[in-house]
Amino acid sequence: MELPTIMLKKDLLSLNLSWVTSDNVALGSLNQSQQKDTKQTIILLQEVANEPTGYANSTFKRWHIEVEMQIFWALKPRVNIQEQEVSLMRSLLRLGWKVQPHNSNHTVDPDTKQTTKTIYLDKEI
Repeated sequence: MELPTIMLKKDLLSLNLSWVTSDNVALGSLNQSQQKDTKQTIILLQEVANEPTGYANSTFKRWHIEVEMQIFWALKPRVNIQEQEVSLMRSLLRLGWKVQPHNSNHTVDPDTKQTTKTIYLDKEI
């Protein structure tokens, strides 16, 4: 079984999103160039949960995974941010991910001035 962040990255890449390149879907942390890049949109994936669930008959029946997805939008995105986020979440739902209701509002990164969005996604496998 793959790590949750790798599973989500593969799903994201399968969507062929026009507004983020495969090189800009990062796992765990951003590299130095991504930390300073405000011209491209970057997605950071971090594992939140990776645990057994659905206990019965002294064992678990399913495995629960959860990933935090942070989107750092380019300063001048060529797309409508809201439309793309809604489309992305609908696509991820079709791929078996659940969008958690405790998602945050858009914020502005104090250093880069980029609009950011944090979305929590989970899945039981």
